[in-house]
Amino acid sequence: MGKFHGQKTVVPLHSTESKVAICIIGWYVTSLLTLWTNRYVVAKLRVDSNFLSLAQLSMSVAGGLGSEIYLVGWTICKSGLRQVLDNGLKDMVLLAGARVLTVLLGLTALKYIAVSFTQTIKSSAPFFTVLLTSFLLGQSTTWKVNCSLIPIVMGLIFCSLSDSSFHVIGFVAALLSNCVDCIQNVVTKRLFNRSYSTSQLQFYTSLIAVVMQLMYIVYNWLASPPATVREFSETDRSAAFVFLVLILDGTCFYIQSAFAYALMSMVSPVTHSVINCVKRAMLVFLSIYHYGEDVTSLNWSGMVLVIVGVYGFNAASRLERENLSAKGLIAASAIVETSTIDALFEIRIGGKR
Repeated sequence: MGKFHGQKTVVPLHSTESKVAICIIGWYVTSLLTLWTNRYVVAKLRVDSNFLSLAQLSMSVAGGLGSEIYLVGWTICKSGLRQVLDNGLKDMVLLAGARVLTVLLGLTALKYIAVSFTQTIKSSAPFFTVLLTSFLLGQSTTWKVNCSLIPIVMGLIFCSLSDSSFHVIGFVAALLSNCVDCIQNVVTKRLFNRSYSTSQLQFYTSLIAVVMQLMYIVYNWLASPPATVREFSETDRSAAFVFLVLILDGTCFYIQSAFAYALMSMVSPVTHSVINCVKRAMLVFLSIYHYGEDVTSLNWSGMVLVIVGVYGFNAASRLERENLSAKGLIAASAIVETSTIDALFEIRIGGKR
């Protein structure tokens, strides 16, 4: 199905390097804007997380549809949609559900705990990936990979004990967001192996996710009076302003994913994971500065431990993959491909999100 999307052209090296640099800068900036806008919408404007999630996914549908029409045309786009309905609907629904949960859990975490603490928890994704892969797939990792998880766990404990914004609901939501995100990565990898392109995955899963989100909102509205209307009236912002902010947030959300996809297509998973690790650290430190959060020495120690642990996990995973490749067991290294800190994670649009 992805044959029209997979055609590659040879480009000069300096041109590729320029594109990589542009994608990194664009990804960092839009990720920061999305994160801060999410916090503003749920904490200041007090918009229900379901509506913010719907806005983000709707913009992904619009952007994904535009990309599909631009890349392959409307006729082939409709043909691809029919093939998804016939052959890949089950996996698409599962991935769409994971996307909705990841976004909602991430927004819930932002509502209750500090932005820097949320990003620190999200940086611990390798720990949860190894656990889930072991339980769900029965795959084991080397002692080096397991040892690299120790500073990640210690860092989370330090941050949890010393963070003034700690809230049980926010903390659990961030942890569950990581778990769902890991499951999402496994499903995404399966669909990539079935020749779906990134634009197809983004469009089809976003479309299904929007339908699921609308069904839940309608059900919730019928079950009880919508609290969001009352919350809007308690703010000093007009409905038009809130709507524009939601559009801006959704646009940043989509562009962030587009930059991540483009970067993923030009660099190796290991390079992508290192760039993502740097991005997480940047989001943590800039959020601390922007929001003026009180940070203790134990907080700093915890954040540094998590970042160092993630870097160690990347290095250990790379060594494990190289050893398996040298022994001719590359097929057994799926754990490395799917767990190397979010090599496919930007399908969410977790962060995540």
